Amino acid sequence: MIRRLKKDVLEQLPDKVRSVVVLEIDKKATKKLQTQMGRIENDHKKFNDSNADHNDSDKKESTSVVDWGQNEHLTVDEQSGVDALRMLELRNSSLMACFRDTGLVKIPGIRDYIGDLFENGEKFLIFAHHRQVLDEIEAKVRELIGEHYIRIDGETKEKFRKEYVDKFQNNEACRIAVLSITAAGLGLTLTKATTVVFAELFWNPSTLLQCEDRAHRISQNEVVNVVYLIGKDTLDDKIFPMIHNKIQVISKTLSGKDIEMKVDSYKECLSNRAVSASASETDTPLKQTDKTSKKEFVQSSLDSFVVSTPETKKVLK
Repeated sequence: MIRRLKKDVLEQLPDKVRSVVVLEIDKKATKKLQTQMGRIENDHKKFNDSNADHNDSDKKESTSVVDWGQNEHLTVDEQSGVDALRMLELRNSSLMACFRDTGLVKIPGIRDYIGDLFENGEKFLIFAHHRQVLDEIEAKVRELIGEHYIRIDGETKEKFRKEYVDKFQNNEACRIAVLSITAAGLGLTLTKATTVVFAELFWNPSTLLQCEDRAHRISQNEVVNVVYLIGKDTLDDKIFPMIHNKIQVISKTLSGKDIEMKVDSYKECLSNRAVSASASETDTPLKQTDKTSKKEFVQSSLDSFVVSTPETKKVLK
């Protein structure tokens, strides 16, 4: 198998420049999120403790029986296993709820940023994951530009996707594309845009890279600016370092170089609440090499509450 980097195949492709923008979050909303994250941390510790106790009990012979449900009888060891599974389900659902709420509390800042970007007069793409966030973005876009935009999400029928792409590519009045991270990250050419904005993060770095490349591909003649909107003191503070670390692994595996987002720029951005330029690159992998699943995202995010890598500590300390 021969693997070629994007920079080797498309030598004339312009640079891709990434940056991070930290959004101001309402203090009341931030406090609620911090409470949620505290509960997740506690659930995570309880789950680990439960697993440790269960592993210890495996070494002992157990004949005790406890009632469970109406007609089921479980040994103490089996009871411990059921409790652990229930704790796992609880912590996973809590984390995904926190992930959703992080997107929702960012909405005022996202709307303001869209308004500022619109004034520049350029075409741009804006990606989000949760439907309510996409709806709020679309509402703001309608205020700014009426019907001169497109939206592609999981409910967009295949026959309309090409029609919407053609509208964005060929109609100068159509300046904004509102896109779902999971539904619009592949198979679309939107090179009339020179800016790509991520209103929300996502657990698979390769998916984010593919979304970036809707604008950064053949027929693009301008530098593509990629902006990640980060909510300070939200779950983004946990997810972004995790994404960064995984992207670094992808980059090193394929090219042997660290070419992706710089941790230091994010740290500076958090402290100064400013726009911070990151790295420019032209050799983003063509293939999805990271296989991060939703389950792995949950585990990685939970681990970040209690175990920090050196890179994460640099960002969050």
